[in-house]
Amino acid sequence: MGAESRALFLSPEAPYPLAGGGPLRSASLFEYLARKYAVDAILFRQPHEPPPACPRASRLGVVNLPVHPRDAASRLGRNAGRLLRGVPPLVDRFSGFEGEIAKLIGGERYALGVVEHFWCAAYHPQIAAFCAKTVLDLHNIESEWHERCAGREHWPISAALRRFGRKALEMERALLARYSLVLAASGQDAARVREIAPEATVFVYPNTIPWVGEPPHAEENAIVFSGNMEYLPNVQAVRHFRRGIWPILRRRHEGLRWG
Repeated sequence: MGAESRALFLSPEAPYPLAGGGPLRSASLFEYLARKYAVDAILFRQPHEPPPACPRASRLGVVNLPVHPRDAASRLGRNAGRLLRGVPPLVDRFSGFEGEIAKLIGGERYALGVVEHFWCAAYHPQIAAFCAKTVLDLHNIESEWHERCAGREHWPISAALRRFGRKALEMERALLARYSLVLAASGQDAARVREIAPEATVFVYPNTIPWVGEPPHAEENAIVFSGNMEYLPNVQAVRHFRRGIWPILRRRHEGLRWG
């Protein structure tokens, strides 16, 4: 099979199962690519997770991440070290695997190399060495993400987030224009990318989901929040809903349940 009919897909999180906003966006893009190319995937695996699945991948390579204790003291220590080094958290988590990624690519050639999330943007040299064109899919603009989260937190968390945001902005200025194409989730995000990196080529790829049939279900008078509760904006959204919106809804709609 020639390189013109093959694509490489590098993602820090598995697109499947379809659980959470990040995997849903990644899976939608993977499904789009799979209609046109034979797609080889390289996925990262967290220590506590089962082996990642990517059913439509022609070839699947896995990078196993080291164990990170999840207790509060360990997290505090890691983030303190990141602050001192000036490295944003998830960029730090997924860095340092250049050799493993090159080994998994194994010298194969591709028409297209797609990198999911800015956290892995620094792997451009490894991807570009084997791919005619490179694409970076920005689920968020990391510098903006940190700044907005900082605006809803108290000191010292707000100060830490702003420092991470400044460091992310430095990285965005250095990395975005290296890719053949940058995908943004909205017109607003695309405009911000052009401000940060005027030389970058940007295209809006809206958030969407792969087509799946609707499962059987019973109707309920309920509100459900579906999201990763280790993701800070989701935590902030639920806090806001609980404090300012849920008490009003509960008074107005007897029997309404929040699950």
